[in-house]
Amino acid sequence: MKPKVLCVDDQYGIRVLLKEILKSDYEVMTVETGEEAIENVQEFDPQVVILDMKLEKMKGTEVLKSIKQINCSIGTIILTGYQDYDLINEIKQSNPEKIIIKPFEVEQIKNSVKEIIEKSTKGTRVC
Repeated sequence: MKPKVLCVDDQYGIRVLLKEILKSDYEVMTVETGEEAIENVQEFDPQVVILDMKLEKMKGTEVLKSIKQINCSIGTIILTGYQDYDLINEIKQSNPEKIIIKPFEVEQIKNSVKEIIEKSTKGTRVC
């Protein structure tokens, strides 16, 4: 069975791109909102969640916090198009496994997801 990745971005093009990048190695679900991510995280049970920082109604860090309360062992990657110092600091405080700046390289996404899943299967990630 393939590991599962949940991708959360309000931009349709980014969701399609992430699914295309990851679908050969992972079972991928894409959703548009933070609320949908939180609703689906328990049932879909992803090993990794890729979150956009700027979602319509919620920040990626708020979604991350809710996801970690549901299952603290889920690995998280925050995507952001902003390199503002305060925003990056806010993201770092929520402890995602990775922060990736948009525009991103395809290999950067693939390698980050692979690394997080390898850590989780080795049991090196602690809540």
